[in-house]
Amino acid sequence: MERIYDFMTYDPKTYWSNRPNPTREEDILPGERAFLEPLIRDADLILDYGPGRGRLFELYRGKTVYGVDITERYQQECLKKAMIYNVNYRFGPLQGKFDLGIACKVLLHIPPDGIGPVISDLAEHCGKVAVLDIKTARPLQEHNFSHDFERLLEDYTIHKWKQQDDQLKFVYSK
Repeated sequence: MERIYDFMTYDPKTYWSNRPNPTREEDILPGERAFLEPLIRDADLILDYGPGRGRLFELYRGKTVYGVDITERYQQECLKKAMIYNVNYRFGPLQGKFDLGIACKVLLHIPPDGIGPVISDLAEHCGKVAVLDIKTARPLQEHNFSHDFERLLEDYTIHKWKQQDDQLKFVYSK
């Protein structure tokens, strides 16, 4: 039987800290590159929300990048590439100053009760937020969630919206 989300047992920090093979080292996909490069070109200060191992960092050359990740394991791996903080970050004078926030294949791992605050928080910190995600997280497991982004973004300005099959790419702001 397929394992379905259990509100009582899924703890993102524990899950991603202890998962034996948390992410693959993979190249940036052509569609990701085409979507992100123009946005990154126009930004100086970037917030990468959930950078994992820093797969997108090659796109950030010449930019000032801060990353926010839930696990110490990834924080240590990425610290060599950018300024990395845990999710309980406090940026002080940088709050609200990021030109661009990027969340690439990370929001599908946020439980339903936490996705609204994350979307709001990113918009609060960043002029624009670029999201690459999966419309219907499959297979639906304890760490994958299917969110209704159209409903969640009703109070935000949508700058770009593209959906192909289950791939979803959008840019929003307050």
